[in-house]
Amino acid sequence: ALAACGAIGICLLLFRPSLWQQTALYNFSVLILGIMISLFLPQPNGSYGLFRFLTKVTEVSSFNEFSAGRLGIWQECISVWVQTKTVITSASKTFGQPHNVFIQALMAWGIIGGVPFLGGIFIPLWKQSRSFFKQVGGESHINMIGYGIALSMVINSLVDGTLYYPFPIFIFLLGLSISLYYPKKY
Repeated sequence: ALAACGAIGICLLLFRPSLWQQTALYNFSVLILGIMISLFLPQPNGSYGLFRFLTKVTEVSSFNEFSAGRLGIWQECISVWVQTKTVITSASKTFGQPHNVFIQALMAWGIIGGVPFLGGIFIPLWKQSRSFFKQVGGESHINMIGYGIALSMVINSLVDGTLYYPFPIFIFLLGLSISLYYPKKY
């Protein structure tokens, strides 16, 4: 939800639609509706859901606890990357991925492969955002939606394993492709 809010906020800044207040209110309403619907979904364990978030906020004594141990995972991953070890230990055995796309890319492929991988994600988003910012009003809503989808996947990948699994990568590529599509004018 936070990634979607961040992506919507960035899209509103880039596209500057004339009715941005109504767009923001509409998206906030959809977010609240999504949260309410998600309350009825089954949770695989206590690490998921809105109630986990609300109860954990009052119980945490450190940022690492609040982040479900991610800060510790990131610190250990960076240490492992520096020492070139291959196993990331944690309280629940080992992690297949570090819940952060930057650390994940560097651990998987080092600087030689990680930097091009990250460039393949961030350069098209950066170029497209600059293009959108320069041509206010010339873009279509479908481009904005596609950009928002891709951007929300990337923002989420900063704190989760979003770009580690095939389905979110597919969603990211689909959103990016839609954002880059320019229909021919006849």
